[in-house]
Amino acid sequence: MRTCILLCAGEGSKMWPYATIRPKAMIPVAARPLIQHTVEDLLDLGISQVLIAAGSFPGQYEGLFAHEDRVHVMDVGQSKGAAQTLLNALAATTEEDFVVLYGDVLYAKNALKGFLEQASTSSQPLLFLYPSTDGIAVEVDAGRVTGITGHPRSGPHMAFAGIACDRRLVKHLEGNPGYFRQVPVGVMSPLEAFLEQSVAQMMAETQLLAFQCQADEAVDLDRPWDILRANRIKAGQLCSALSGHELMEGASIDPSADLRGYVRLGRNSKIGRNVIIAGPAVIGDDTVIDNGALLMGNNVIGQGCTITNACFVDEGAVVGNHCVINHAAELWGVIFDGVYLYHYMHIFGIVGERSDIGAATVCGSLRFDDGRTAHRVKGRREYPATDADATYIGDFCRTGVNVTFWPGKKVGCYSVVGAGTILDRDVPDRTLIYPRQELVTKPWGPEQYGW
Repeated sequence: MRTCILLCAGEGSKMWPYATIRPKAMIPVAARPLIQHTVEDLLDLGISQVLIAAGSFPGQYEGLFAHEDRVHVMDVGQSKGAAQTLLNALAATTEEDFVVLYGDVLYAKNALKGFLEQASTSSQPLLFLYPSTDGIAVEVDAGRVTGITGHPRSGPHMAFAGIACDRRLVKHLEGNPGYFRQVPVGVMSPLEAFLEQSVAQMMAETQLLAFQCQADEAVDLDRPWDILRANRIKAGQLCSALSGHELMEGASIDPSADLRGYVRLGRNSKIGRNVIIAGPAVIGDDTVIDNGALLMGNNVIGQGCTITNACFVDEGAVVGNHCVINHAAELWGVIFDGVYLYHYMHIFGIVGERSDIGAATVCGSLRFDDGRTAHRVKGRREYPATDADATYIGDFCRTGVNVTFWPGKKVGCYSVVGAGTILDRDVPDRTLIYPRQELVTKPWGPEQYGW
């Protein structure tokens, strides 16, 4: 297998508010675009050509891989589904054998390695499967695929994350009916050309084999809380790989710093006075961590950041590039590039790119009734298993001072939450919301004190 096709043409509508200005495959994971991790791992594992089948924002991929001649971006335009996207991509290559993966899945490198090794010795199509509780279920018995069912009503199962195949698949892509046929009675399929439907049709004439990875070795970024999970997993992987301190050229650590785990410190970066890093951390170039900052470990910090003045960064939190976390600010979660958390705040969740969070902004992280927090995803009520109470702030947003978020609220891209707002609802894209108070005016003076 020399060629890998990455499917990146999905709309990402369930990922709101983080797929408004970028495709899902460009969502930051450990301070880098998700797809960059996948492409670098594939090239390192021997794939000689990566084809990115892009729908929206193809220029973002072209800019990211401008200096990598083994990566090619194809603008497939609007697609009716992954089957049509793949069919369009295959028209651009003459390769007989190929690997197909999803661009919005975080793959562990060791899982990709195992999949590619098994595919290289198999004469039958090989499916890459991961544990899931949602979506299309693949049934497996003794390493062979025995069935594919759309949205079964119960139980965990294996889900589809890729296939190593040949051009036997093409006629089934061409013959895709445009919806998923194998569903339980009463379950409704949308009009979409599912790749899994074409694979299911191929089962009638070809035995399919299964490569099954472990939990957390493939994470599908489908909804906002998946971003938090993917970042925690990737940060943990990067930090656990450290076997000693790694200081790049120009990096320095002040003698007063308390390092309780190994750190990788980028070029010209500095860990300054009285900093505590309670576990392993990977820190980018030109970043300053100083003056009593506390990092709890398993953190990834991007390049060009300033983290200082008794701020707090929770275990597993990830900081993007060119961010500021300053006086007494607390971060529990993920912030994208160019985010400012300047002082006195508690952020639990995700803050999108180039967002400015006002002083004393607080994210509620626990309901008074200890109940489950519901989210609306494309109008449907959902109850996330994890991170339901996190706050999800989109890209290019601002908050005023003393904003309080109720658990689980979302703010759309290009929006502002005004000072003093107690936010008990989601805020759409391109919206300003602020409270209107009623002022009471009365006469006052010394006479009120008995003079």
